[in-house]
Amino acid sequence: MFYKKLSISLICVVLLLTSCASNSIDSAVDWQNGAKRGWIVNFYVPETPGNNLPECLAMLTKQELASRHFVTVKYHHVRQMFYTIAELPATMQANVNDQVELWPKDCSRGEISRVSRVIVASISQ
Repeated sequence: MFYKKLSISLICVVLLLTSCASNSIDSAVDWQNGAKRGWIVNFYVPETPGNNLPECLAMLTKQELASRHFVTVKYHHVRQMFYTIAELPATMQANVNDQVELWPKDCSRGEISRVSRVIVASISQ
């Protein structure tokens, strides 16, 4: 009888602890409206030759490339990893490996994704 009560008590404690352990990072992303959690892979510099730019950036002028900040972001969708080109807001400070809230678009259609905020900054080494 003692072991049965102990087992039930342990199960209740485990259930209680798992119910309290919400993933605050996941809840920070606006999933319902189409946002994704992504990671910054690299930055595009204005000096990048036009033939090395993705389609959505190749159609921009050199002045636009110089005045705006573009990054490659990787993100999961279902069970696949995707890479997209996104614009950072002018006031946002971000680094490679930062976890961000991403609003993905299709670069091959000339659409540029957008990063709305940094969720978790990477640890600099």
